[in-house]
Amino acid sequence: MIYTFDHANILKFRDSEGKLFRGDRFPGGVEEMNEVMIQNHNSVVTSDSDIVYNMGDVTTRPNDYARIASRLRGRQRLLVGNHDDVKNYQLTRWFPKVMLWRLFKDEQFIATHVPLRRDQFRYKVKANLHGHIHQNVIDDPVYINNCVEHTNYTPRSIDEIVAIIKSRNLD
Repeated sequence: MIYTFDHANILKFRDSEGKLFRGDRFPGGVEEMNEVMIQNHNSVVTSDSDIVYNMGDVTTRPNDYARIASRLRGRQRLLVGNHDDVKNYQLTRWFPKVMLWRLFKDEQFIATHVPLRRDQFRYKVKANLHGHIHQNVIDDPVYINNCVEHTNYTPRSIDEIVAIIKSRNLD
């Protein structure tokens, strides 16, 4: 999942046609957006033993992240995003594992923050689950954008990701 908590400016971002790409979904501002993402997360991640991979850019306010992280269920893992300060203990203390990428060999995909070039796929996986590009989509079925704009602000289970890969006939 790609969450960016406390990112007030993202509510002002516009697409190439000038439309707000989060629309008017959060009239209550950043606090409402944060709350929706926390509630949606906890509606899917029902156990503190569930492993959750956050695919980077977790917050714009790492020193204040404790108030959010303490409310998220699951054992959190961080795939570093371009806006994550991995030297900031206030952020990384919430992630027992911090990685650049995670290979899901049996499920045949690699998870990263920034989409990889095809020649960077490791172990000949079928797909790249990624974030970074928000509402945009790469016109190639091997790329699965896992940003909240594509997931109704809700985490996807590994079974959902595998089903997407199968539906794309990537053999």
